[in-house]
Amino acid sequence: MIASYNQIISYFIAFMIFMISLYISPYYINGDQSLYRTVYNVLPTLNIYEGFIYYKNTLTAKEFVHFIITWIFSRIVEKDILMSFVNAIFAYYSMQLFIKWKASIYIAAIIVLTNYYFFVLYFAADRLKFGFLFFALALLNVGNSKFYVHSFLSLTSHAQLFIIYAAMIFNKSLIELKRVLSSGNIQKKFLISIICLFFVIILMFNQISHKFLLYFAMKDDFYISNLFKLSVFLILALIYSKRKTETISLFFPLFIVAFILGADRINLYGYFIFLYYALPINKGFNIGIIVTSVYFAYKSVFFVIKILETGNGF
Repeated sequence: MIASYNQIISYFIAFMIFMISLYISPYYINGDQSLYRTVYNVLPTLNIYEGFIYYKNTLTAKEFVHFIITWIFSRIVEKDILMSFVNAIFAYYSMQLFIKWKASIYIAAIIVLTNYYFFVLYFAADRLKFGFLFFALALLNVGNSKFYVHSFLSLTSHAQLFIIYAAMIFNKSLIELKRVLSSGNIQKKFLISIICLFFVIILMFNQISHKFLLYFAMKDDFYISNLFKLSVFLILALIYSKRKTETISLFFPLFIVAFILGADRINLYGYFIFLYYALPINKGFNIGIIVTSVYFAYKSVFFVIKILETGNGF
């Protein structure tokens, strides 16, 4: 089967991200990456049980998807090569997702190649990167069984992905409640989604509660200004959304979590919801996408410079 033009461009962008990652990743040696590198170097000397105990104690994390991948490939290839390859895969499927959302291939390429949030996922947040990779795969497979498989892998890659899934479930619950009140019937797919979510919550309850307490302890005093960026994403999403109630219901859980834990870790989700509504408008050639793309490309430049100069992007 001959690849389409969009696929060829997506492969090319993925290759560019692979090469960029190979160059930049070795410089990122401080911050959280110092722990990730230490774990990656030690795991080949441990069996799977010993490795998981060491992984859990060192990273204070129990996400077994990231652990299994790390434990296997640490015996085969250097960390920077593995993560560069994963970055390329993430870039490719992000391109495919944005195209599915009716974005121009060129707008999709600009975001994947230059966006600050993508660069954070490429170079700083290893576990969250896997979570978003499987989340993108889940969104590409909405409507079939692969959605549930990839959602499970996403949630078990990083507990923080519960935030965006909670927003999606909250939105779907409001829609389902309205439908139940009018018809008296409940959809089987919705029930399956709820059951699967509760299953994963039970499976990862200790990890989720640990992360919640950790983020809460790290949160500075709350100021309403902390929600400014998330509010901007909400306003922009509402400008481009044709379903205002749905948009507000997706953002509502984000504001609740941001109020409790702080907005820095939540803004990323607000940005991706904004993309969902804005990219289909004129194929992404609109003021909201252009202005945010320029702003986040500007932030990416200083993020990369800091990595090269200090070994840490933050």
